[in-house]
Amino acid sequence: MVVEPNGCFDQYLRAFFLNFQRWHEWSCDSILQRRFGSMITESISSALVTLQPSNWPAPRSNHRVARQRELLHNAIDLMEMHIFDPVSLTHVALKCGSSHRALTAAFHSYFGTSPGKWFVERRLIAARDLLRRPASVTMTIGSVATQLGFLNAGDFARYYQHRFGERPSETLKRGLCRSLRPTELP
Repeated sequence: MVVEPNGCFDQYLRAFFLNFQRWHEWSCDSILQRRFGSMITESISSALVTLQPSNWPAPRSNHRVARQRELLHNAIDLMEMHIFDPVSLTHVALKCGSSHRALTAAFHSYFGTSPGKWFVERRLIAARDLLRRPASVTMTIGSVATQLGFLNAGDFARYYQHRFGERPSETLKRGLCRSLRPTELP
């Protein structure tokens, strides 16, 4: 039995297949894959691919997906190494053998955000760790902001408060109180 696709149904079916392809690519490393195994994922995938009309575009190549993953791993490693250094995203892309545009596309594809926002988020988390465990009583918010590449302490404080729901000075005060607390005797 041959079914001729009609307008609206054809669009929905095409959208379903494209979303399924994205889900399948994502699920290869996902919790679902580890929990249910590859057998069920592969059987659903092969069943749907056999139903897919031959005039539809082919799924993304595995080479492209592998290249994006490699780019992300290299970029994240480089960003983590330079968390305390001011480094441009163009420099990160060049060091990874890619363009800024390809790096941005990979981050949007896998994380749903830009590499710049992802990097700011990582730096804010590192700042929170530093403020929770201050190295000395003379640590300041400005020194932490500068150390993590934020050029303006006011902008840093605003980002920090928006992300964590408290001012960095409050986190630092709690961290200092914890570190100055006398140790309990056994």
